[in-house]
Amino acid sequence: YLGRYKKEVALGFAAATVITILSLIPPYLAGYVIDSVVRPVQEGLLTTGEGAAIAWIAVTAMALVYLVRQASGVVRLRYMAVLGEWVARDLRTELYEHLQQLSLGFYSRKKTGSLITRVSSDTDRLWDFLAFGIVDVSLSAVMLLGLGTVLLSLDVKLGLVMVLPVPVFIWAIFRHGEHLNRFFIRAWRKWSRVTDVLSDTIPGMRVVKAFNQEERETGRFNERNVDVTDEFNRIHHSWTTFWPALMLAVHGTTVAVWAFAMPRLLGAGGEATLSAGTFVSFLLYTTMFVGPMEIIGQMARTVQRATTSAHRVFEVLDTEPEIVDR
Repeated sequence: YLGRYKKEVALGFAAATVITILSLIPPYLAGYVIDSVVRPVQEGLLTTGEGAAIAWIAVTAMALVYLVRQASGVVRLRYMAVLGEWVARDLRTELYEHLQQLSLGFYSRKKTGSLITRVSSDTDRLWDFLAFGIVDVSLSAVMLLGLGTVLLSLDVKLGLVMVLPVPVFIWAIFRHGEHLNRFFIRAWRKWSRVTDVLSDTIPGMRVVKAFNQEERETGRFNERNVDVTDEFNRIHHSWTTFWPALMLAVHGTTVAVWAFAMPRLLGAGGEATLSAGTFVSFLLYTTMFVGPMEIIGQMARTVQRATTSAHRVFEVLDTEPEIVDR
């Protein structure tokens, strides 16, 4: 479906790539200014005027980086948001056209509420994934790769402290996503049952009132409403338990960087083997490490919701129309 809009996809991912590359520049400039400008000026190896000129060039470069980055962010958000709507529209159209071709036997096996949610809410959840999930996860993966490369190039030992735990974090997110997927499948089925009550009761309200069945219908709706709420609360309990634990582990790697860096920075073995500028750059890059992990962790829910919704949509689209004599 994305293949129909190759230009928009290319522009969205190009903007995301620019954002990723530019995000890696400011921390490097900060470390460069400290080691190559501030310290030489303090030690008298560079005049104040020369140091100020170089520093202002670096500050101007940072400002330009942030301006271009924000402009790329606008392009990315706008193109991907519109693209998500176009794909959701195409899915709704194709799904509704396909429903017109299915036999009455199919409709006797499927509840009306289930079909309505597939055409409406399921396609809308796919928009959320297409507009933000695909790009954010891809952007975060590229960012982690770029950060890992830069950190290892700055200092191999400290870089390994940050890079080695990342595959473990990704594996944990993947397993948690599989766990959530089972919850979402049950939740969407129960949500369809809520819609079933609405689709049965509201069009037949005359009959409900004629036979004085208001309390019965209210009780039936409340029962299914409570059931679906409990199911979604199980999902919330799962990810709100996993998410803080993951972030604690990610921040733990930052603490480990401090623990390994301080002896080398202070020269505990005799001579300092880590410059202040490199350490500052390293700290700035480690704070950037949290963002992609945060996004990937949060997107696990969005991806699983989209996966479940896509399964429900294509379950109908894959149903072969039956030839019926008219």
